[in-house]
Amino acid sequence: MRTAASALLMVLAALLAFAAVAGSAVDRLAHTSGPAREIAGSLPQDDAVRAALPPLVLHGILDQLPAGVPVPSALEDVLERASARAVTAVLDSSGFQPAWMTSIDASRQAYVDRLEAVRTGKAETAPVVLELGPLATQGVQRLKDDAGGLGLGMLAGMLPTDVEASVELDIPGIGPEGSARIAALVWAAGFWGWAAAVAALAAIASILLARPRARGPVVVLGGLLTCIWAIVLLNAPGQWLSADGGHPALQPGQTPSVAEAGALLGEAVRAHASSVVGGRLETAGILSLVAGGAVVVLGVVIRLIEDRRRNG
Repeated sequence: MRTAASALLMVLAALLAFAAVAGSAVDRLAHTSGPAREIAGSLPQDDAVRAALPPLVLHGILDQLPAGVPVPSALEDVLERASARAVTAVLDSSGFQPAWMTSIDASRQAYVDRLEAVRTGKAETAPVVLELGPLATQGVQRLKDDAGGLGLGMLAGMLPTDVEASVELDIPGIGPEGSARIAALVWAAGFWGWAAAVAALAAIASILLARPRARGPVVVLGGLLTCIWAIVLLNAPGQWLSADGGHPALQPGQTPSVAEAGALLGEAVRAHASSVVGGRLETAGILSLVAGGAVVVLGVVIRLIEDRRRNG
């Protein structure tokens, strides 16, 4: 009975340790800026993203004009071209990366808030939305700086200093059921510290409870479970990497519409996030495999030492 109870405690310790590691990763992704910035920080280097951002930000800028304000037809094309140039200039400016990081932070926080609303029953779904306000705000400022020489001073003056703009990304699995599962996962991940503490106590209790000759095998069991977890992680990247659906095809020099730009951006975000997450899972799998192997060796050594002590 002591051996069986010790083995069960070690299994419990391993499961809780895995939950703690996964929960810590999810909790950091949801509530700290680092992981999200790492995943999305280099997205603007993607050609599809650079093609998608200008029309989306442009739409956000022009949407800020007060309702009912007529735009003379002679100025419509001028305003659109000037706004497009302003947005393109923002993409190549030194202030772009800080504004992009601010957009990532705002998007992450807003998504976590929507997940909490789903968990508490205040909403049914939690759409993934990229906040473009910081970029659009810079675009408006550049447009205002250039508006006087283009005869757009009055229209540009109607635009607010701080612009709110966003685009909802077409991410699969974010319907009511998917949103509820993600919301529950993010909430449960907040308890990863408790899981780690209980895992440590269970592992210690397992070793202390085991008979002397069984302590080595119990430690080996913990190492083998860690190796199994490592194999799962090493096989996970293939499931995370999205199929090569490609971005919506555009002709050379073609400016995408708002709908096409949203599809381009959504596909780029999915592909890039899948690649980054898959790489992190693979790294975690390798480290877990090494750690599990070390624990197995430790368990074998403990058993050999015990046998040698018993044999005199």
